[in-house]
Amino acid sequence: MDCIGQKPLSALLAEKCEQNAAREFIIFEDRDGRQTTITYRLFETMVNKYAAILHANGIKKADRVMLVMMNCPEFIAAWFALARIGAICMPVNVLAGAKELNVIADFTEAAAAITEPRYAALVAGVTRIPRVFVTRTASWYPNAELFPKAVVLDNGDAPTAGLPDSKVTSDDDALILFTAAADSALTAVVLTHANALFAGMFGQYAWQLTPQDRHLMVLPLFHINALFISVMPVLMAGATLIMTDQFNEDLFMRQARSYRATSASLVSANVKLLLDEPVDPQDSVHELHHIMYAFAISDQERSDFERRFNTQLCDLWGLTETLGATTLSPVFRKNKQNSIGFVRPGNEIRVVDEQGGELPSGQEGELIVKGVPGRTLMRCYFNDQELTSRKMRDGWFFTGDIGSMDADGYFYFSEKNYS
Repeated sequence: MDCIGQKPLSALLAEKCEQNAAREFIIFEDRDGRQTTITYRLFETMVNKYAAILHANGIKKADRVMLVMMNCPEFIAAWFALARIGAICMPVNVLAGAKELNVIADFTEAAAAITEPRYAALVAGVTRIPRVFVTRTASWYPNAELFPKAVVLDNGDAPTAGLPDSKVTSDDDALILFTAAADSALTAVVLTHANALFAGMFGQYAWQLTPQDRHLMVLPLFHINALFISVMPVLMAGATLIMTDQFNEDLFMRQARSYRATSASLVSANVKLLLDEPVDPQDSVHELHHIMYAFAISDQERSDFERRFNTQLCDLWGLTETLGATTLSPVFRKNKQNSIGFVRPGNEIRVVDEQGGELPSGQEGELIVKGVPGRTLMRCYFNDQELTSRKMRDGWFFTGDIGSMDADGYFYFSEKNYS
């Protein structure tokens, strides 16, 4: 047995809710500045209610359900409700059009979609979806009566009867995430409960998260970064997730200060936008110890950012298939300039040539990652055995990304990846 064990996501949630019942789990600020605070106990109640309604309306184990929503607490509750049943959550970009959603629904044989009033008309146009559920129907959103064919998940009068035991284990599928391949073809990455649990474990360890930490998440939940670099490590630590519905460079530092964030996760576009903001004397006044960070910026941009905002960028690299942060610069190790860090516990990385031969330190080649499919790597590509076999060979995932390793085991991403 590995460190992940056989219990599913619902078991982790139950454990953390018992330990941290009254602690703040999610603090949410929407685009209009409204704040919602949800304790661990209240979040578990939401999850159980959603799961009961979903199950009562025909959602069962192994069903694939699309999730079309902006960042919000209801998004995470819907994901964990589906996991509680043993169904598979498929988050999709809210910018996708009806044509794209129909392709995804047809390809995956989606059993249903969960959405919010803002996108209910879009989802209603997806003819391949037999059932639609809607949430976020509070008074400041369009009235649920505008969508009479949808089942309302946040219905206060809905029954919350106990669910039958679906016998879900960590080996069961929990997520399907959609990524664009190099040829722009849509690929669907299948991730298990074990994958999510593993992400939470190494994330909490690498960034030394404790129940007192408050992590600011501004990246979209349909992406591996927000799910596995923000949500799962925070839950594993019993910490607090500060969430916005989207990144806003005008508000980010104000939000970090006012919510007393101790960490955050950004990508290069966010960093560049923050650097372009007018300098504020308050830029360095906050509690941010470090920021998990992905994608290259120049040495000057990095230096300017860390000096101006008085925090540390902890570089990382990974793909959806490798569960996000596969190499990372933890807060307790030296952070080398331009390095994407070293390999996380539970995986191995090699730098290889075109024939698959391992290259010595300092030489550039393809980065390949060794792990256990469905545990420390994705389980497979959905309905594409040929691609799975081509990319996953003898326990090694061939990423297609070019990089190198130094004599100390630190990895570096090549500029060839951007050419």
